[in-house]
Amino acid sequence: MAAIGYHCHLAYGPEYLGLPAGGVDPWLVAVAIGIVTYLWSIYCIYYNIIVAVGSANSQDYVGRFVVVPAERPNAVRLQPAVKQAIAPERPLPPWLTAVATYLPYIVRRDFICWLSLIYAALRVTQISFAMLFLGGVVSAVILSIDHLRLRRLRRSIVAAGQVLESPSG
Repeated sequence: MAAIGYHCHLAYGPEYLGLPAGGVDPWLVAVAIGIVTYLWSIYCIYYNIIVAVGSANSQDYVGRFVVVPAERPNAVRLQPAVKQAIAPERPLPPWLTAVATYLPYIVRRDFICWLSLIYAALRVTQISFAMLFLGGVVSAVILSIDHLRLRRLRRSIVAAGQVLESPSG
């Protein structure tokens, strides 16, 4: 994302977006925001999987947890609230079921890399950069909400006087 953004800065400059040359370059501002959201997202993901899930694999990320009793008295554990990425409360229409089935594959790293390569070959890197930037910001917002919810849940367990067992036992 940073490399494509820097390329857009060099190739297009602020004039591409209708801004005067010599001012603050929005491409570089977007690169800086993208780097910050990337680092924040990594923190949120690894806090979640290490502290709550007990894993080091980023694919084990869980967005929501429920509190379940543990083996020791007055102890509880966090358990994933749902087993699938998109868990509707009621049946979805067939077209939306298909979207929910295949959408998780579209946001995978391999798909994004291939799409960026295709955009570069077509010389529309500004579209690739915009998609990567927006995806990073949206991901950071979603991960921030999940992170705050997890931190609040952990604090409420301690405030209730219960012992929160680590995920590894």
